Formats: sequence, C-alpha cells, structure tokens
Amino acid sequence: MQAESAFQGTPAMAEPFARDLRDRPATIKDVAKLANVSISTVSRVVNQTGGVSDELTLRIEGAISALRYRSNGVARALRVNATRLLGFIVPSVANPTFGALAQSVEQTANERGYSTILCNSGGSVDNEVRYLRLLIKQQADGILFNSMGIYDQRLANLTNSGIPVVVVGRKIPGLPTTNVTTNNRQGAFDAVSYLINKGHRRIAFVFGVYESATALEDRYDGYKDALRQYRVPFDERLVVKVPNVLDSAEEAARRLIDSGVAFDGVFASNDLIALSVIKNLERMGFRVPNDVCVMGYDMIPFSQMRYPALSTVDSHLDQLGREATIQLIGLAEGMADNHSETVVKSEIVLGGTA
Repeated sequence: MQAESAFQGTPAMAEPFARDLRDRPATIKDVAKLANVSISTVSRVVNQTGGVSDELTLRIEGAISALRYRSNGVARALRVNATRLLGFIVPSVANPTFGALAQSVEQTANERGYSTILCNSGGSVDNEVRYLRLLIKQQADGILFNSMGIYDQRLANLTNSGIPVVVVGRKIPGLPTTNVTTNNRQGAFDAVSYLINKGHRRIAFVFGVYESATALEDRYDGYKDALRQYRVPFDERLVVKVPNVLDSAEEAARRLIDSGVAFDGVFASNDLIALSVIKNLERMGFRVPNDVCVMGYDMIPFSQMRYPALSTVDSHLDQLGREATIQLIGLAEGMADNHSETVVKSEIVLGGTA
C-alpha cells in the first residue's frame, strides 16, 4: 500500500480490511498496515510517547479512526475495566460561563456514578487535540467537548476514535458529532430586537476571545438579522472585537466613545464583556441604562449579583451541561444514538441595564 501524507481515515479507505475484521476487533497490526507504518510507530502514537512526526501522527490517527481501533482490543460495551471517568474540555477556566457548565456537568456525572476531569484548552486547537489524545489514552468513558468550533483533521480523527464525544454549546463545522447547543442566533436576534423596540438604533456589537467560531457567528448573524428585520442600517464601525475579555472590554467602550461614532446601545457576545463595558461607561460618566443600554449573553451567576442586575440572554447553562452529560453517558453505556442534536432554547432575562 502506498503511503499517503494526507490520509483522511475514512471508512472507505479501510474497505480492504472490512471482510477480515467482520468477526473480530481491529488490532494494532491492522492499524500499522493501513497507515503503512511499523507497529512500534503506532504504539508510540497510541501511548503518546513522542518521537513521531505530525504527518505520521495524523495518518495513524486516521487509520485508527477508520478501523475503529481501540487499544484494549474489545468493544466498549463489553469492557470490564470501565473507568467511569468523563473528560470535559473547555476554552477557558477563567470564564465563569464554562465554570457554570462544568459545575452542572460534574453534578450530573456524580449523580450517575461518574467522575470528571476538567481540561483547559486556552482557546487553542492544538491544546484541544492534546487533551483529546490524553483522555483517549486514559480510556475515559466519554468526552464532553466545548470546542472553539474550528475544523481540524486531527479532531475529526480523534472524535471518531471509538470513545463517545459530545460537543456542547457549539458545533464544529464538518464534524459529525452528537451536539447539545443553545439557539445562539435566535437568542441574539431577540436581544437586539428588544433594544430596537425600546427605541435604540445605534447598537454596538462587542465580542472577544475564547468564543466558539460557530457560536460567535450565530450571535453576530442574529444581531444583523434584527437590524435587517427592523430596517436599522448596519454600521461596521459599531462592531468591536476585544482581544482580552476583562481589560480590553472596558477599552472597547472608550474606543467607541473616542471614535465619535454615535451609539445608544451595546449587545455583548457574553456577560463578562457586557459587565466590563458597563464598568468603563460608568467610569466615563455615562449612565446605564439612561444614556446607553447594555445587553449580555449567557446569564453567568454573578451577572445578577450587581445592581442593577445585567439584562442578558439566559442560555440555560445548567440545563445545557446536564443534557450534554446525560447524552454522553447514554452513548458510553450504549443507550443513545450517536450524531444526534439537542437545542436548548434561550430566553431574555431583564435586569436593569436595558
């Protein structure tokens, strides 16, 4: 078999092995043969001992995915050494959104006799890949994945490795996984529509780091949908990206003011950004909501602890985490169908900032 540097690991490529594997699980020898490498090279990738190039690693993971190879050589449902361990990969442990999700995940898992490991990817796809490999190596019974929403062939191979994976809160384009999401586009549309119906026409959209590409795009699309629906002109100058949530979100308000662009409302892509914008607006003498209305997204717990409470979109983080964990355990125990999609409906919660 000719080696391929771009081996994608599709089932069709494993077709020559299908008859031989009909009555037995794939072995490490099968993986080595399909990937056209030595058994020892496959072993180094499976055990993450290093010394294998990225190109070969991708090819081997593709073969593992195509053959549904499991290093213990038996089907998950028949394993007697189940770890009852679930992994949860999030973009940032510093963001309370993911803390609230993690709390719901852990509580739901514990109720069903499972433990959880929290992994912080720092918004890096490379780290997402690293943690997926680690959790697979540790034979986690399942993985919850709060991804950045960026497709990568390594992710495709790893999420098809045989360990159940549920993507929570956002999707990964081109990756057929079980998804438990919130209706981000509709939630954003509702939030901006509310501001427009209150008489606001110059509404800024402020967004930042550690946000899923797909979730962010949906919220941005919802923002533009509302402007279009109510025939409010779109002004690109009112769209502000902040590289750092806590510090630069405050700076976003200053940039809007210093630019001379008129604005009377702010829709922030998450609550942390909304709270930071409010802090700087008030510091510069603006009254919220009298001068500028501000609406957040997610309803993190402490957004309701300030006075006045933040007006926001409740994405029901507790329900999201609970549903995703139940789905994952169902997959791990062979009682749920893979590649399903569950959408948790969001709703506006009015505080005193809009």
